[in-house]
Amino acid sequence: SVNAVGGLVGSVYNNGTWLGMLNCTLTGCVNSGAVTGNAHTGGLFGEIYLHQNNACFHINLSDCRNEADVTGNASQSGGFIGFFDGGTVGTDSQKTVSASNCVNLGALKGDGGMKAGFCADFYNWKYEVRIDHFLNMGEIAGNGGQTAGVIVKSDVNVCALDRCVNLGNLVDVKDTSAGIIALGNKNVTVTNSISAGKITRSGEFAENGKLGYIVGNAESIIGTAQESKGENNRHMPLGDASANPFLSSELTAWQDLAQMLNAEYTSHWGNVYFALNNAKDGLLMLPLPELVGVQETKAADGKYSIRLVAVIDSLQYSEVGFRITLQDSATGEVKKSCRTVFETMLACGENGEMTSYTAEELGGKYIYALIVDGLSDTETYVFHVTPYALDISNEETVYSGSSCMVTYANGAYAGGAPVMPEN
Repeated sequence: SVNAVGGLVGSVYNNGTWLGMLNCTLTGCVNSGAVTGNAHTGGLFGEIYLHQNNACFHINLSDCRNEADVTGNASQSGGFIGFFDGGTVGTDSQKTVSASNCVNLGALKGDGGMKAGFCADFYNWKYEVRIDHFLNMGEIAGNGGQTAGVIVKSDVNVCALDRCVNLGNLVDVKDTSAGIIALGNKNVTVTNSISAGKITRSGEFAENGKLGYIVGNAESIIGTAQESKGENNRHMPLGDASANPFLSSELTAWQDLAQMLNAEYTSHWGNVYFALNNAKDGLLMLPLPELVGVQETKAADGKYSIRLVAVIDSLQYSEVGFRITLQDSATGEVKKSCRTVFETMLACGENGEMTSYTAEELGGKYIYALIVDGLSDTETYVFHVTPYALDISNEETVYSGSSCMVTYANGAYAGGAPVMPEN
């Protein structure tokens, strides 16, 4: 293994002679390859050194994902950034790091050092860090170091975390750790954030170590800065952590947490939703139902039918189907539904040959298909189609996938397009 290993970039380094402005913006980037290193290992960046005192920088990440495990066998490792040094001189607002709508799905592993879902260590203080709508789903192994769902340690003058969520377990923890941020030496603000991963200490836990649902060493954060605060945070009371003075209210039901996430958070993380796992003691993050195809029969006596095909990734439903509206029609919305899904389906080709398709080939684990019939082969139809599923434990909870416009003209498919959601 080597130092400074990243899924996208190993090292961004300013050697002290460059005095200009650095703007780095990543949007929609995904790392899906496992990353292994010693010191400074990250799913996107291994390390970022921008400690030249006169330089300005703006690092912006949005809608990015790390989907692979990160193994750091020495010091700092993170789902996105292993280590960041922003310097000690300058103007905070001219040196910024921001991240919005980012997700870490990979586990953090390795023999030691700090480990965090986003960044292990924001070192030095003359810059700002602002992170909103970050989700960590990856398990984080302590193995001797401090751990956190978002950030282990922040030295920066302004560290603002809003609507960050940790659902990953922190295991074999041996030193100060937390669901959101473990340590902060300057102004830290944590608002509207949720910690619901189980935090389990090792038998070799450090004598002065602290474990918290939202923050680890609350005294270090609150005691060093008048501006530090926590508001409207929530936690599941799991494992060995404590509800330290950083404000956090207790959640007691996984179903309530799933509904909260689906209502307020998941729109920032793509086409997903949360549901209870089979044991009903945790949550699964699942893709929403997705329309993947349409098929039509040959016209007979001036009439034909179409079949709408969708995929899903779970059996946590009591019903699946489509909500269909015909453009320029007074009929209103029609619902087609079923309670049966399949792993394979047959489709008939133009010459009558039968072809088998698996759900995996279509992008899911299960397939369902429903028919709209009685269409005239001399008319044009524009359908607004939305796949949906009902929660198996509460049929009032509806999970709706992305909507599409599907057009047929004179008995033939004439095109389809996604429907953009209304603001």
